[in-house]
Amino acid sequence: MRVALSSWVGFAPLYVAQEQGFYEQHGLDVELVPIEDPADRFNALKGKKVEAVATTVDTFAHAIPAGAPAKIVWFPDTANGGEGILTGRDVNSVTDLKGQTVAVNKGSTMEFLVAYVLDQAGLSMDDVKIRNMTSDQAGAAFAAGKVPAAATWEPWLTTALKKNKDGKLLLSTKGGAYAQIMSDAIGFDSEIIDSSPETVTKFLSAMKDANEFIEKNNQETFKIVADVNQISVEEAAGLWKSTKMLSLQDNKEYMGSDDKPGPLFGVYDAATKFWQERGKITDPTPAEDAIAPQFVRDMG
Repeated sequence: MRVALSSWVGFAPLYVAQEQGFYEQHGLDVELVPIEDPADRFNALKGKKVEAVATTVDTFAHAIPAGAPAKIVWFPDTANGGEGILTGRDVNSVTDLKGQTVAVNKGSTMEFLVAYVLDQAGLSMDDVKIRNMTSDQAGAAFAAGKVPAAATWEPWLTTALKKNKDGKLLLSTKGGAYAQIMSDAIGFDSEIIDSSPETVTKFLSAMKDANEFIEKNNQETFKIVADVNQISVEEAAGLWKSTKMLSLQDNKEYMGSDDKPGPLFGVYDAATKFWQERGKITDPTPAEDAIAPQFVRDMG
């Protein structure tokens, strides 16, 4: 089977499973297919060139209604402070953003973060003024004092605050609900889920083994991440701090139970609402049809 993914540190378990032979141990022959553009990953899935895709939850929320035959089965990682919103020191809560200009990349996961945060505070994107900038441009603009607020990621969160002494970090994705909405997910082709569920179970067992290896072998993991991303081991170790690998138990908590669905379902619904409001989807796919939690729930 083939899995489409990007060169992101959060996908380390997939590469660790390959390097350590965990796929083979569970009877799978897995090829990891680097495809940087998420849209191209889903096109590969539609074209039967891959059997699974790894990307963010909000991307699944608009790709599935657009015809991608995928269902989410696993979370490899979630954010751990690598993304956030920078503001002036006079902004003490999300509600204080009302009427302010926020620099953010429209149509991106960062815009989804802003929309989600505002929604949780009883506001909407209509309550702020959006200035469309890429995340690095937004960080640079805030650092120079050209925008009063910016949604960006590291290293700009740190760099901008060093340069803009009047700024502060209003919130970040370190811990709590904001981390969950920036989670990555792995989705399998729906046909495989229906016709060969044992394949999914074997793959997730390899993910479980990979996570257990990572917990005990950080330095070796950093080397694998460095090789994949063509960066130094030191750089890989630095990136690692802004990402949290998710264990089987974490996945169980995210998926929840039949009686009480986990946070994933709420995040997916929030992403669906976000993309609907932006005209990206007109006929949304319900969370229960886009997520296959039974594999994680049944794992010991």
